[in-house]
Amino acid sequence: MKKILVHKCLIIENIPIVNDIYKLRFKSPDIALNSLPGQFLQIRITENLDPFLRRPFSISRVDKKHGIIDILYKVVGQGTELMTYYKKNDLVDIVGPLGNSFIIDGDFQEALIVAGGIGCAPVFYLIDELIKKDKKIKFIFGSKNRKQVIDFNEYGNKVDVSICTEDGSCGTKGLVTDIILNEISNVSHSLQGFACGPNSMYKKIQALFSESTSVPWQVSMESRMACGTGVCQGCAIKMKTNVNKLVCSDGPVFDLKEIEFND
Repeated sequence: MKKILVHKCLIIENIPIVNDIYKLRFKSPDIALNSLPGQFLQIRITENLDPFLRRPFSISRVDKKHGIIDILYKVVGQGTELMTYYKKNDLVDIVGPLGNSFIIDGDFQEALIVAGGIGCAPVFYLIDELIKKDKKIKFIFGSKNRKQVIDFNEYGNKVDVSICTEDGSCGTKGLVTDIILNEISNVSHSLQGFACGPNSMYKKIQALFSESTSVPWQVSMESRMACGTGVCQGCAIKMKTNVNKLVCSDGPVFDLKEIEFND
């Protein structure tokens, strides 16, 4: 059984990294030790009842040795706006780690990672672990414009990074799905796909790679969650087998070919 932890965690820093996207770093040795790439946390925003529900955030990075965890969040509403007021040495109430994780122990040689916008949050932890396993990594990141582009230069030649923006202000003009087929033409047949982003991106990738292709895809699904543990049943998604699964407890990572996307 997975170990679910509830902790008051000490904030180390809470800083903007680009435009309206922030990095929240906190200390929790137990959560760090028990986390895997692709899992998420439920954060209680304030000590009062407004906002009432916790908010889910993907684990962005983990330093197990020092017990440090990073999440990325974008300011989109009341909850995330309040989070920008967190200060160093404040305590934050966190439940986690929750959900399943990316499967990275396969015999694939190359990883193709595709992410859009703030959907890139789980990518850092995923890449860190893939590097440890000596996988060759191709990463395609897309955003609306250069103001939303996150810096991935830290990986140097360990990761082949391609950037695209919808307005062409940085990298290639277009969507990640516009360039993905060209990018995989130079990789081997031993390829595992990973994707983090909106459903619209997943649906296009699913259409590009039919079930007859040899490229499997693991995707991190996003959903509004009240509990994060499967109790409220509020984050159900439909599968092609005509059954519903819960993003929080069955996921958030799913096999892309199994998901049914509504038009």
